[in-house]
Amino acid sequence: MRRGATRPEEPGTLPDAELGGKGAGLATLERLGLPVPAWFVVPASACDRVLGRARPEIEVALASLPKGAERGAYEAAAARAGAAIRAAGLDPADAARLAADLERVLPGEALVAVRSSALREDGATDSFAGQLDSFLGVPRAAVEARVLDAIASLHGARALRYRSARGLPGAAARTAVIVQRIVRARCAGVLFTADPASGDAGAAVVVAGLGLGEGVVAGRVATDTFRAELATGRVRRQAVATKATRAVLATAGGTRDEPVPPAEAAAPALTDEEVARLVEAGRAVASAEGAPQDVEWALDGDGRPWLLQARPITALAQGRETTALAQGPETTALAQGREHVFDDANIVEGYPGLTLPLTFSVIRPAYEVTFREAARALGVPDDVLRRERAVFAHLVALVDGRVVYDLLGWYRLYQLVPGFEGLLAAFEQALGLPRREIARAAPPRGLALLLRRLVQARVALRLGRLLATHGLASRRFLARLAAERARHARLELRRLDAHDLLDEVEGLAGRLNGPYAVTALNDLFTFQLHALAARLLARFVPGGDGRALRDALLSGIGGVESLEPARSLAALAALARDAPAVLALLESAAPPADAWAALAAEPSARAWRAAAAAHLARFGDRIPGELKLETPPLWERPDLLVVLVRHALAAPPSRPSGAAGDAARSARAAADAALRGRPLRRALLRLVLARCRDGLRRREALRLARARMLGMARGAYRALGALLAREGLLDAADDVFWLGADEVSGLVRGHALDPDPRPAVAARKEAWRRFAARRPAHRVVTHGIVMARPFPEEPAAGGGGDAVLRGTGCCPGVARGPARVVTDAFAAAPARGEVLVAPSTDPGWIFLMASAAALVSERGNPLSHTAIVGRELGVPTVVGVEGAAALLHDGEPLEVDGAAGTVQRLRP
Repeated sequence: MRRGATRPEEPGTLPDAELGGKGAGLATLERLGLPVPAWFVVPASACDRVLGRARPEIEVALASLPKGAERGAYEAAAARAGAAIRAAGLDPADAARLAADLERVLPGEALVAVRSSALREDGATDSFAGQLDSFLGVPRAAVEARVLDAIASLHGARALRYRSARGLPGAAARTAVIVQRIVRARCAGVLFTADPASGDAGAAVVVAGLGLGEGVVAGRVATDTFRAELATGRVRRQAVATKATRAVLATAGGTRDEPVPPAEAAAPALTDEEVARLVEAGRAVASAEGAPQDVEWALDGDGRPWLLQARPITALAQGRETTALAQGPETTALAQGREHVFDDANIVEGYPGLTLPLTFSVIRPAYEVTFREAARALGVPDDVLRRERAVFAHLVALVDGRVVYDLLGWYRLYQLVPGFEGLLAAFEQALGLPRREIARAAPPRGLALLLRRLVQARVALRLGRLLATHGLASRRFLARLAAERARHARLELRRLDAHDLLDEVEGLAGRLNGPYAVTALNDLFTFQLHALAARLLARFVPGGDGRALRDALLSGIGGVESLEPARSLAALAALARDAPAVLALLESAAPPADAWAALAAEPSARAWRAAAAAHLARFGDRIPGELKLETPPLWERPDLLVVLVRHALAAPPSRPSGAAGDAARSARAAADAALRGRPLRRALLRLVLARCRDGLRRREALRLARARMLGMARGAYRALGALLAREGLLDAADDVFWLGADEVSGLVRGHALDPDPRPAVAARKEAWRRFAARRPAHRVVTHGIVMARPFPEEPAAGGGGDAVLRGTGCCPGVARGPARVVTDAFAAAPARGEVLVAPSTDPGWIFLMASAAALVSERGNPLSHTAIVGRELGVPTVVGVEGAAALLHDGEPLEVDGAAGTVQRLRP
C-alpha cells in the first residue's frame, strides 16, 4: 500500500495493483518529494469492470488468433476487442468519480493527458513501453472516451503481439489509466541513470528535444544527447543536433509539429545546470528503487523540471545487468557475469596510443608488486594480501592495444584498508574519474564498532608515521635507483648472453618494483592534501573558488624535476646562440639527421657536442612515450635532439622559469588578507600547502624514476631482441616488443609453449593495425568473459559548433593564440605562442609545452603531469576537454582561461 496522502481517494493511498506500473512510479516520485504534474488515476478495479462486461467478446477475439498469426490477424482481433470495450463503457459510478476527480485535481485545464498504466508496465523485466496507447491534448469533454481507448489498447494489436512474443498471458491482463496535467514544455526527453549502451553505472545519459516529450519518444524530432557523471551531474560530453521541429499542443486538441527558429535550432536544448538538476532527480529515484532508472521529464517555460514517469532500465549493456562499483568478488558475480570497468583516466599520460605486448607484460606485474607492497606498508595483513591477490594482479588491462585501469580493482584496493572508503573522492578527483557511489556494508554496532574504531586508530597512527618518514623513504629509493643505474651503465649489454640479460631485467624488477611503493604512498598523501587544500581555501577565503586558489598557490613551486630536461635544452639553445655555425645548422631547414651529422663534423661545435652528450646521458629516457619499452631512447636517435633544441630556441626566454604569474600573486594576496589575524588557520593552510608541494615535487621525480627503471629494461630487451634475431627466432630485433616477457623467457630458457614466435608476431602486428584504426571508448564496462565481445568505440565528439569548450582548469591565467593540434610531439613544429591542443600529453612533451601560450588536453586532471608542468611553466592549462583535438582546428583563434577551465573559440 502506498502511503503519503491523506485523502482515501488519492493515488498515494492506493495499492500498486490499483495504480498500474506507471501510476506506481508516479506515486514513488511524489513520495520522494520530486516534482510531478498533478494527476489522478482511474484504478485498475474500475477498468476491470469495463473488461468484465466485454470479456465474452474479448475471449472470442483472442481465441481467433492462430499460432504464429500474421499482422492482419492481430489487427482484426484488436478491432473486435476494442469495439466490445468501448460499447461496455465505464460503470456509472466510475464515470461519476472520473468527472469529479477531473474537476477536483485538474480544474481549469482545457487539455489534459490520458495515459495507460498496465499492471506489468514499467516493470524491471517487461516494460510494455510504447505498446499501450496514451493521448496528449485531450479536451475535457473527450476524457471518458480516451480512457476507454486506453483500456482498449490493452488488447490492441501492438500489445497482443508483445505479449505473444514474450509468452505473457493475455486474458488476465489488467490496466489502470492516468489522467494528468500537461506540462507545456520548452524541452523534454529521457534520462537514463546508467549508460544503456555501455552499462556504465556511474554515468547518466540525458536525451533532450524541444517541445513536448511525445516528439522525443516517437522519434519525430531531433535530439541532443548529454553524458554526465551520475554522482555530480557534471556534463562530460554532449552531442548537439540541429533541431528543425518541435512537438506542441494543437489548439483543438492533440499535438502538432512546428518549425524551430534557426538560432534556437542550433543551440543546446539544456544548459549544464539544467542537466545537473535532472541528474540529481534521477539519482534520487535510482537510489530509492535500488536499480538504474529510465525517467521521462519535461522542463516548462520557467525552466522548472517535471518528472513524468520512471521505470527500471530493462535492457542495460546489451541485456546485461550492472553492479555497484567496489563490491567484493564474492558479490559481483551475477547470472550475467562479473562486471569490469575499464577507464584510461590519467594512465593515458604514461601510455598514450597503442602499447606493444612486451611493455604491457612487464608493467602489469610491476603494478601488482608495487601496490601490494604499498598495502603492506599501510598495515594490510599478509593473509588478506594473499586472499586478495586478484585485486593487485588486475589493476591494469589492455583494451584494443591500449593500457587502461581496471577500476574495480582500485576501488577494492581502497576498501582493504579500514577507513579508506572516505578517501575515494580525492582519489577519483586526482585521477580524473567521475564520482561513483560504492557499495557499503551496514555500519557496525556495539563491540564490532569498537573494534573498527581501534583498527582505524591503528591505521591513522601508521599513516602518521609514514607521512613523517615518507620524504626520507623517497630519497632512499632514489639513491638506490641511482646506484642501480650506475651499476647498469657499467654493463656492456651487447657482450652479455641471453640468460644474463634475462637475469638483469628480472633482477632489476625484483630489486626496484617493491621499493617503488613509495610512489603509491606519495600519491595517496598528495591526493588527500591536494583535496584538503581546496576545502580549506573554500572555507577560509570568503567568496573564493577553493580549487582555483589552490591551483594558483601551487604554481611555480620550484624544484620540479620534470622541468630539468627543459632547462638543459634551454642551456643547449643558449650555447648555440653563442656559436654562429652551430646556430645556423640548428635553424636550417636540414632534416634532423643531416643537421646532427653536420654538427658532428663542425669544429666549432665541440663544446656544444659535449653539452649535448651530457644531456643524452642524463635525460636520454625523457622522451614522449618514455614508459613504453618499444620507444627508442634518445641516445639511440640523437638526431631527435636537434628537434628538441629547435623547440628550445623557439621558447620564450622566460621559460622554463617557474614563474606563477599574476594569478598566483593575486591568490597569495587573497589568502593573506583572509587569514590576517587567524594564526592557527594560517599555520594549518601553510602546512598543508607545503606538504602538497613536497608531494608534487616527489611525484614528478618518481615519474622520471619509473622512466629510468624502464629505460634500463629497454636496453636489456633490445639486446635480447638482437640475439633472438641473430639466432633466427625473430625476423628483426624490434620484433621482441611483440612478445610477452614470459614468451621471451621461454625462448631463452626452454619453456616456450610455441618454439616459433614469428606467426604470433605477425598475427599481433595485424591485430594492432586494426586497433590503430579504432578509437576505443574512454570507459568500457563489460560483464562475463571480457574478450567475448568487441569493445565499443568512443562516440564522435559532439558540440562541434560550441563557442566554449569546458574542462578542468589547472593553472590560472588567460592566454590567446591560434590552436596547434598535435598528436605526434616529434613531428610538430615549435608552438611559438600557439595554444597546444592534444588528446593527451606526457612529461616527455616538455620541450613542446615550453614554447606554448597555453595547454589544452582531452585527458588529465589537476594532479596529472600535464597540469603540474603547466603550473611550473606559468602556462594557462585546461585538461579534460572532451573531444578537443577533434573539435578544434589548426590556426583557429582561441582564448584559454586556466582558472575557469574554458576554451573559447574566437571569431577570426
